[in-house]
Amino acid sequence: MLVPTPALSELLILAGAAGPELLGQITGSHRFESAAFDIKASIELAAMTREAMDSDGQRGGVEAPWAKIKFDRQIIAIGDL
Repeated sequence: MLVPTPALSELLILAGAAGPELLGQITGSHRFESAAFDIKASIELAAMTREAMDSDGQRGGVEAPWAKIKFDRQIIAIGDL
């Protein structure tokens, strides 16, 4: 299972003191693979945002804070690779 690193950080925040143990389980398992926000994901994010800007504005019709939209798009961009 692919785990985007931005989503992993959110999981670790929620895990609190159990975070180090949880991280050890995730990184020690062959079932999970962490995926970073890299150049390919940056290109994918730029394409998604440009497409939204060209149609409905940069938010793409989503009623949410801009920071949340960008964060969610980062996760999607990583997963699309």
